[in-house]
Amino acid sequence: MKISLNWLSDYLDVAPIRADLKGVLSKLTMRGLEVESIHDLSKGFDKVVVALLETRDRHPNADRLSVCKVNNGKETLQIVCGAQNMKAGDKVALSMIGAHLPNGLKIEKGKIRDVESFGMLCSEVELGLADQSEGIMILPADAKVGTPLATQLGREDIVFELNVTPNRGDALSHIGVARELASILGQKLKLPSITVSEAGGNTSDKIKVALQNPEGAPDLCLQYHARFIEGVKIKPSPEWLKKRLTSIGLRPINNIVDITNFILMEWGQPLHAFDYAQIKGGQIQVRLAKKGEKLPLLDATTVELDASDLVIADAERPVALAGVMGGGNSEVTEKTTSLLLEAAQFLPATVRKTARRHQKNSDSSHRFERQIDARAVRNAMDRAVALIVELGGGKAYKGAVSKYSPLGERLAKGEPRVIEMSIRSANKFLGTMLSQVQAVECLKLAGFDSEVSGDRFRVTVPSYRTDVELPEDLFEEILRVWGYDKIEARVPRMEFMPEPATATDLRSRLIEKLKLGLAEQGFNEAVNFAFTSKVTNEFWGGEEKKLAVELANPLNEQFTTMKTSLLGGLFENFMTSARHQQRNLRLFEVRPVYLRDEKTDTGMREDWRLTAICSGRSFSSPLDANDRDLDFFDAKGFLELALETVGARGVRYMAFEAQGDSRLHPAQAARVAIGRGPCGMIGRLHPKVEAEHKLRQPVFVFEISLDRALEVAKTERKFTPVAKFPKVERDLSLLVPQSLLAEKVVQTIQKLGKPLVETVSVVDTYAGEKIPAGLRSLSVSFVLGDATRTLEDGEVDLITQKILTGLDKEIGVKLRIQ
Repeated sequence: MKISLNWLSDYLDVAPIRADLKGVLSKLTMRGLEVESIHDLSKGFDKVVVALLETRDRHPNADRLSVCKVNNGKETLQIVCGAQNMKAGDKVALSMIGAHLPNGLKIEKGKIRDVESFGMLCSEVELGLADQSEGIMILPADAKVGTPLATQLGREDIVFELNVTPNRGDALSHIGVARELASILGQKLKLPSITVSEAGGNTSDKIKVALQNPEGAPDLCLQYHARFIEGVKIKPSPEWLKKRLTSIGLRPINNIVDITNFILMEWGQPLHAFDYAQIKGGQIQVRLAKKGEKLPLLDATTVELDASDLVIADAERPVALAGVMGGGNSEVTEKTTSLLLEAAQFLPATVRKTARRHQKNSDSSHRFERQIDARAVRNAMDRAVALIVELGGGKAYKGAVSKYSPLGERLAKGEPRVIEMSIRSANKFLGTMLSQVQAVECLKLAGFDSEVSGDRFRVTVPSYRTDVELPEDLFEEILRVWGYDKIEARVPRMEFMPEPATATDLRSRLIEKLKLGLAEQGFNEAVNFAFTSKVTNEFWGGEEKKLAVELANPLNEQFTTMKTSLLGGLFENFMTSARHQQRNLRLFEVRPVYLRDEKTDTGMREDWRLTAICSGRSFSSPLDANDRDLDFFDAKGFLELALETVGARGVRYMAFEAQGDSRLHPAQAARVAIGRGPCGMIGRLHPKVEAEHKLRQPVFVFEISLDRALEVAKTERKFTPVAKFPKVERDLSLLVPQSLLAEKVVQTIQKLGKPLVETVSVVDTYAGEKIPAGLRSLSVSFVLGDATRTLEDGEVDLITQKILTGLDKEIGVKLRIQ
């Protein structure tokens, strides 16, 4: 939001601001309205004045140059100029010797084709006023010779730019900022006087207004006001109005449009002027659009409307996109003689969704989205009508046609919001020791009236402060005025015992431990958006890409779909680093993905994932004898060590089905299983991916469901002493059906061998000569033990026989004889 100091002078005394510009604006920043930049509009206009072009003669040595005699009010100077758009008698912009123009050009005495030149006649481009121009700048005939050009153009002004947070819609206007500055300077705000000269008939005779808010959503349009003005003359605005608008970067168009823009920037209230002759049937209907209706807009584009778009319509068709932009089918033109002036308040969410759906963010939608002052809508409208009568020669009909929704009427006419608070709770919350008198004074300076009763206050919230709803909001207002820098730093008192850790707390702690475990293995964390393009998700989305959630209002075509896998984003991070000659890379990301799920209330569910990508050497020193490229087993180790840090044990690996995973190498990939079954994958990227991206070394990835891992995580570790009694190890060679997973064999041995079998591991697998068709040889090793005694040989033989009998009976696995 750009704010002009000259414009602010209409509402308060700006002399203290000019005297201490940076100091006052620094206080404004500390109040929460951050001043991002300060611009002196007169910079570069020193020694640039209004001059009279007395004569223009042909240059003796150049056909395209002229030798001009120019009077600057003190003397007549000879200037050589190449422009062709001026004539004797014109008032021009003259840069004298020593001027340093906004475009960086320094003016010095020179000689052009043997003719001396004592300055330069300037164009709008050289003065930084336009991107292009046809020649030198021709000033109005009534411009006074010798006047500094900055004065003539109204550029003796300071403009500062504010970063206004979304909750402070009241600061998106000059009056709103003046109100804050008046509080800082201890001044009283001077609001413009508003007197509307009415004549002719009644506005209600010219226009009928209806709010057609749908059932169940009665407050899409909170209030709507219309006034009729006839006999207006569309012409250029007076200089004072042009200067106000140009000072903050707005282009003057004509007196009527300029007045609505002026009110927008003065009050923060969007207005719109319709050509009354283009309003069919003398009717205004505020309604939802019909799906497929089309509306030409003021920016020369046409939008196809959705059934959830709120529009302003006449008796036949839409004439404006409510709160966003007016229609090109009813705009004010040079032929306009009668106006319908609109002032309204719309539901912020409705305006925001419509503006984003059609990508039509405007100054009006920006303010409606952040809420406007419901009680100032009519004031702003009447101020505009008074200016239209004054500057457009119009005749304003009596009264306005006004319509309110139930909520709109309460906001505009009902009792103001009152919030109760106590000085004790304020001091406790803020860490201050303010007295009641100090708190009341701070609230008064912030614009809040207070009634004190004992320890408690009843604070009346002004209508323009739509963001203040809770006592904590009032505490913030007190502190904004008192000063954040006045809070003493001290250790807070412990007034209560901390609550026991919740499930959410435990989960957060486990995730942090998991991240630290990966960091200890040389991984860096990446943070990416939760959405991606549809094309990217099709390739990297994995088995769940069909469950992708499409965004209704994407930021752009690169962010249309919620990710079903984090791998695509990590691979982009990896490639960016690889292109910067980073060879040894280890990255991970922990965040949720979002999947369609009709069983939930929202139609989607959240699934947290742990995803990692790694490549490069296994050791940091190339002199190490064991230094080599990372392989599948390194990636497997990274995953298992990370899960070990949160106590998630029992990780298992399973072969993919025949089709495998298109992202992974067919011979170097596996499913990851934890607890109840498969929950992710691990492997090397597919050779096609490595070749397509010209990767010179293998790249390994893994992605697992973090929710599944945390289900089996053990937050408490139990330590047992080293066994006093010896353990017994037995090896078995088994004949296993080719289709049977080794995991099933291991699980069966663990079940049959309880409670003595402690661990089971696969030693080797073989299929070939001497092995019957359809079978393979699987060698397993298991360890038996008892913490209280030494196992006897007979006991071990019995449990081994029990295991063999059970394997044969339950899953058809037999002991291999040869």
